[in-house]
Amino acid sequence: MLARATDGTVWAWGDNTFRQLGDGTTTSRAVPRQVTGLTGVRTVSAGYRHNLVVTQAGQVYAWGDNTSGRLGDGTTTTRRTPVATPIIDVQQVDPGMGGTAAALTTGFYVMTWGDNTGNALGRNTANAFDPIAREVWADMPSNSISVGRSTGLATSNLLPNPPPRWMSVPDVIGLPEDSVPARLTAVRLRLGVRNIWVDRYCTKLGQVVGQSPSAHSSAAIDSEVDITVAVPPAGPCP
Repeated sequence: MLARATDGTVWAWGDNTFRQLGDGTTTSRAVPRQVTGLTGVRTVSAGYRHNLVVTQAGQVYAWGDNTSGRLGDGTTTTRRTPVATPIIDVQQVDPGMGGTAAALTTGFYVMTWGDNTGNALGRNTANAFDPIAREVWADMPSNSISVGRSTGLATSNLLPNPPPRWMSVPDVIGLPEDSVPARLTAVRLRLGVRNIWVDRYCTKLGQVVGQSPSAHSSAAIDSEVDITVAVPPAGPCP
């Protein structure tokens, strides 16, 4: 069981066999105990063996059993305490009751990760699972998600009236360049100009070191976000 306090902290109790209480132990609790390291949480979602929360900034944190990559952190490593995932700009998340999870972005698009039994990820892939959240292609944006027991995902294609015309620009600084298009697509923005910055110390090669518009500013749907990418110098690195 999970509860969010009015101060944005998270509390958990019950079975802890799969580290789902997030307190760093496997000890079950009969009374609520604060989940380690979480503040500023907006929503909580309890799964069967793992839990997901969304912060006020729209980032997903996860902990517990990570079979089939259900935590969405890019690994299959079980987490005793919450870890920040790469899943951002989220308004709703559903851990499901099996190994499949999904999130609804602020741009009204669905992302899925975890177990793919019965093609539950909805991405027309034969992979048994995927520990990385990726967008589900659809003809129209969605405004709700519901995940079954690793076998189904339901979405609603009803948008607010009028539909949203502005999106929050995600923070792509520090990300590998090849991950940026998918991150922007998830919030209905597009990659624009690619600038370069010579990294004379070769510590950030291939990473985004600048962006315009800035992170968390508002941009019109389908507008472009320019990025600056670190490249090696003409000569050898120090």
